[in-house]
Amino acid sequence: EITRLICDEVRKGKRVVRLKGGDAGLFGRLAEETDALEELQIPFIVRPGVSALTAATTATGMLLTRRGECRGFYVETPRSTGKETPRVMFMAVNVAQEEAEKLIASGTPADTPCAFVFEAAGVNEKIIVTTLEKAGKVKRPKGNPPGLFIVGSPAKKIWPRLGMYAGRRVLLTCSEAVMENARTKVRDV
Repeated sequence: EITRLICDEVRKGKRVVRLKGGDAGLFGRLAEETDALEELQIPFIVRPGVSALTAATTATGMLLTRRGECRGFYVETPRSTGKETPRVMFMAVNVAQEEAEKLIASGTPADTPCAFVFEAAGVNEKIIVTTLEKAGKVKRPKGNPPGLFIVGSPAKKIWPRLGMYAGRRVLLTCSEAVMENARTKVRDV
């Protein structure tokens, strides 16, 4: 019903904001909504909030990767019927070649999709999609920013990014009376 409402209102020419609590990108129904928008060729932007996982662990002291104790953690949902468990490695860009070789040696196909996400959700965000066999050859962006190394089928589906103005500053010269509308139009582009 929510997906139908979103699509119906956008087709009427309205600006729609879907505010969702929880972990829409982890266990929510975000894919259903965005797939419907893509099918109708309706552009969209997803603005992530703070994950319940981060909030619950950071605010309580239950640190999942405390140095010297835990190197990672496993996240799953009992509600999904999927069989794959993608890997997300933080601070692994410098060792991506080694990690890819370990995965391949343990039976993961060399053509498994993977992606590097540098400066996630920032104005200079850069996403590089490749395969495990080519992961060690990825050239990092200028400034050597930190990044996530994501291995598995999610790396195959990357939504369109912010477009030609991503990471750029735009000077608007117009009266205050139309400034807010001008800003909105630039954001939409």
